[in-house]
Amino acid sequence: MTPFLRGFVEELALTKVAGVLGGAAKFVAKHPMATLGGGAVLGMTGYQALNAYRSGREEGSKPKYLSASPGQPSDAAYTNYHALFGHDLPDAQKKKLSENAKPELMRR
Repeated sequence: MTPFLRGFVEELALTKVAGVLGGAAKFVAKHPMATLGGGAVLGMTGYQALNAYRSGREEGSKPKYLSASPGQPSDAAYTNYHALFGHDLPDAQKKKLSENAKPELMRR
């Protein structure tokens, strides 16, 4: 690479970096509260990621939120969230529920 080309590339790179940093500085000056909010979110995300990394959690590993003592499981282990979600009944159960239905009583 010739000295002219090397200087041109360095100047171009510095101009790009200065443009990006200048744009970021302009945004910080115009929107200080948005910058503080975003910085707080990024800071806490980084902090939690560091804690997870230190505790041995890796990407894709299942969380261990049902912590248990040696003698018994935690209270969260007994919570059943299954009833909160809608489920289709099996055909046999639908038939059993509708055995005594009287459609004429449902009309107005």
